[in-house]
Amino acid sequence: MPTPLNILIDTCIFDQYGYNFSSPVLETFVAVAAIKKLILILPDAIEREIRRHINEKSHEAASALKRARRDAPLLSKWSHWQTNEVIKAAPAEIQTKVVGDWEQFLKNFKVEKIGYDGIDMAEIMDWYDRHRAPFGEGQKQKEFPDAFAIASAVAYCKKMNAKVAVVSSDPDLRRACGLHPELLHFPDLPALTEALVAELKPQIFAIKETLRAHPEPLLVQMNQDFTELGFYPEEDVNGDVSDVEVKHVRLTGARVLEIHGHECTVAIHARVDFSAYVSYGDPDTMVVDSSEDFRMAIFQRAGTVTERAHVSATITLEFDDTWTTILSVGHVKFEDQYVAVESRPPIDYDSEEMDEPTDDTPDPPSPDEPPDREPPDDSSTAPEPSTE
Repeated sequence: MPTPLNILIDTCIFDQYGYNFSSPVLETFVAVAAIKKLILILPDAIEREIRRHINEKSHEAASALKRARRDAPLLSKWSHWQTNEVIKAAPAEIQTKVVGDWEQFLKNFKVEKIGYDGIDMAEIMDWYDRHRAPFGEGQKQKEFPDAFAIASAVAYCKKMNAKVAVVSSDPDLRRACGLHPELLHFPDLPALTEALVAELKPQIFAIKETLRAHPEPLLVQMNQDFTELGFYPEEDVNGDVSDVEVKHVRLTGARVLEIHGHECTVAIHARVDFSAYVSYGDPDTMVVDSSEDFRMAIFQRAGTVTERAHVSATITLEFDDTWTTILSVGHVKFEDQYVAVESRPPIDYDSEEMDEPTDDTPDPPSPDEPPDREPPDDSSTAPEPSTE
């Protein structure tokens, strides 16, 4: 079945990319949308939610600046640090900029804004009573915006005798789409982009088969570029992470976004098992004097830990004439530039700052046991060909 040219993008998709409309995935989708002349269906419920999220995230960003100034007073000595007046004005300025980017994004489409005229409130309340998707168990009242969006999209389809491609990672919205033949669900933008590109470029199937059978060149580049990301201990963002070493990379998903000549852009999801040396002050033995803005850990945590990260990225590949061999691989463009290391290293009694406890030295408080973590399934550096 051809991919519908009417599309609806759920709020969670824009949340996923942090309202960064310069994301490679979003930019590639916009380019394909221009070729296919897509119509963006924008229910009022979704537009309101998007603008509300932009407002909330703008204030969160400004709050992060204030926390940074409070947690690190020496930032005020940095010549690039902004004054308190500038930081107070940050929420409004950030919001204005992001709303401008959102409105510029909309200009890439013919936008059909739809309200509530065609929806049946009695039917929506019936969905609510019967726990029918997008409603479910728990806090069902939060699903009313999704219900309004689905109902208005279905009403639009019936009025226009059309189908709509709904892009959403929300499982409740996916189930709701399954109840309405007018709606075709896509889990993310790369999935929709790939479906659209496949209608223009038949090579896409050969590309995916090659990635499935021989992903090694891509995984080698992933191995190299992953170590260049920023790493920090989740328990103490001011701690240090060094000596990052990739142990294993597994490709868990790949979507072809763009094809030019024998080059293509691919959106990938991968699981990376790695080790790293982590060190920071033990929070369980932290001495705090708020009146003097003083914090010092009695003991340090330090050591090599193993960790697993799930990453998303885009990458450019060059193929041979038959699309069965990868000739070259570009740099990996990761969606997130920072990786949190969750594993807790042991207390380091061998550091120069402390002596190992004796009978006269009390043991440090016992830390809470960290949650069980799935251990890496392979310590080998050999890639494991697998795509979904």
